[in-house]
Amino acid sequence: MNINNRHPPLWILIYGLVIIAFGIFLFTIGSGIRIFLISIVIGLSLIALWLYLDIRKEKRQKKSAYVNNTQACICLICNHKGAKICLQQKCVCCLIMKGNDIIGHHSDNSSQ
Repeated sequence: MNINNRHPPLWILIYGLVIIAFGIFLFTIGSGIRIFLISIVIGLSLIALWLYLDIRKEKRQKKSAYVNNTQACICLICNHKGAKICLQQKCVCCLIMKGNDIIGHHSDNSSQ
């Protein structure tokens, strides 16, 4: 499993919810409004952090383009049998890159 496809750590969300629940509990037993507000702010901050990480992960997944792994590689330089091997070894001779992201694989030999 690729590490980029994983969800953000769930413990951040759980800690946020538990801290909010603990703050509400302390408020109901008469602990005071300051402790209640501090715990609510900390809990909401943790939940917002988790949401930010989740949105950032989704944007990364949308940015990566689909590359056909079953396509044959006809590159005369690397001599691989298929595009999947080129993707695994990150061949610079036949991969189309945009920054650090792989966005395609040359399927014709005209660019070489």
